[in-house]
Amino acid sequence: MTLLKDILIENNLGEGLKFLTLREQQVLSLYYLQGYKEREIANFYNITQQAISYLRKKGINKLKLI
Repeated sequence: MTLLKDILIENNLGEGLKFLTLREQQVLSLYYLQGYKEREIANFYNITQQAISYLRKKGINKLKLI
């Protein structure tokens, strides 16, 4: 299983990892690396799909700033 940390380091974005919250890291990993849909992740964490969408977009925007 590929870890988000490994991919970020490979792409010289390892520094970005420290700007992401643990939840953002988990959501990005589940969505982009493991292929889960936002609704599935939301059910897992028992929060709304909109909250997952927000966390995913927030995490990606943080990485874009690196």
